[in-house]
Amino acid sequence: MLASIIGEGELSETEKKYLQFGRRFEKEFVKQGRYEDRTLKKTMEIGWKLLKLLPVTELTRLTDEDIQQFITGEKNGTSQK
Repeated sequence: MLASIIGEGELSETEKKYLQFGRRFEKEFVKQGRYEDRTLKKTMEIGWKLLKLLPVTELTRLTDEDIQQFITGEKNGTSQK
């Protein structure tokens, strides 16, 4: 991992966000508790929440509509925050 080689202090802001995303993705999304009965809807909600950690400019695989609805909280041009 780059952070362990050069130190977190030398990472760019975007790289730090990826590092935070990776850590939280592993902890909150991948490591589902043995007895946790998570629904698909809940799993998707966790995924969208984690993607919000990254800059929108990095979300190149998402459509503009998905970004508006799930990342920025807008639907049909109105904010849902």
